[in-house]
Amino acid sequence: AAYLEWRRYRHVAALHTDLVLAEEDRDERAVDAFAQCAARIATALSVSQYVAERLLDNAVALRDRLPRVFECLRDGVVSPSYIRTIVSRTELIHGRSYQGLVDADIADALRKPGSWSTGRVRDLCDQMVYRRDPDAVRERRDDALKGRCFFTEAGLDGMATVGATMSAEQAAIVARVVERLAAQVCRHDSRTKTARASDALFALVKHAPFGCDC
Repeated sequence: AAYLEWRRYRHVAALHTDLVLAEEDRDERAVDAFAQCAARIATALSVSQYVAERLLDNAVALRDRLPRVFECLRDGVVSPSYIRTIVSRTELIHGRSYQGLVDADIADALRKPGSWSTGRVRDLCDQMVYRRDPDAVRERRDDALKGRCFFTEAGLDGMATVGATMSAEQAAIVARVVERLAAQVCRHDSRTKTARASDALFALVKHAPFGCDC
């Protein structure tokens, strides 16, 4: 599967070389060469334009920024499912003098015996980038903090989802406060643990009392 994905990325990168590279410095069209190239990929693979553009982004990053990691994919050393994580966590090193060093560091780590998860791959990339340029990691964290948000999403059967993005430290505090309040019920309370937590969060927001439903 990894080898087949490597072949697909290689063909996509070749298409980028033929259709985009010659145009990208002077292409000011609303639908530029990159978008047109992605449209061809979307048509050929029967995927959306968004998926095709993401595929094109990954292919170019592997070709130009992460050639050693690209070899790991070819050799079946890394799962295709982790490629997007590696690409996204190394975006800040593009064009930096240490770009090749980070690529080599990640590739060498991937080739060592052991298993991987998305979280471990993410932490590996962050560690290798931090080793070469701590300021880049801080810059990414600052950018992430600037993008924090609050949202609601309508669901089915009269339900909805409420969420917020925030720093990991703040999220841990919120979770601890909600869990502490939700735990202050007797053993006869009929709600599930997650339902109690949902009710506890609403009570906190409304400054309303929270108790058992027994």
